[in-house]
Formats: sequence, structure tokens, C-alpha cells
Amino acid sequence: DGELLYKVGKYVEARSLFEQLLVSHAEEYHFRSFVLLMLGNCFFQLRDYSEARRCYTKVLGSPGSTREQQDQARQSRTAIPSLFKRWWYSLEST
Repeated sequence: DGELLYKVGKYVEARSLFEQLLVSHAEEYHFRSFVLLMLGNCFFQLRDYSEARRCYTKVLGSPGSTREQQDQARQSRTAIPSLFKRWWYSLEST
């Protein structure tokens, strides 16, 4: 189960499972929005911020996403630039 893998910090494995679910449930809009949000969260934890942003943006544009999913995607997407800047500056200072 992808959620369980995510909760225990196995982000790479969770990401792989969520990517498979996107393909196998392409027409199920409500489930797809959940999967995109979780996939975005995996990318976020893996510091792949461009892919996380892509997933969150798709949640925001999905007709099947709930208001809660949209709020979470918006909040996570907004957090990306500040986190990315801090990470980038930490690399420069080493």
C-alpha cells in the first residue's frame, strides 16, 4: 500500500507504486487526484521539487479533486520555493 510506504519513509517505493496507480486508474478522477497528491508528496520528500510542483499543479486542475486535496496541493506547492532556496543556499555555503 502506497500510503503505508509513504508513512514509514519509503518514498522511492511509494513513488513507484503511485506512478503505477496513475497508469492503471487513469480514468478514475477522484482516485487520480489522491494519487497525484501522494505522488507529489513523495517527490517533495525526495527533494525533486519540480516534479512535486507538477503533481500539485495537476491536482489543482483536476475536476475530481476535493477542496481538501486542492488546499493541501496549494499549500505544498507554495512551500516549494522557500524550501528550494534554503536547500540551494546551503549547498553554496559548503
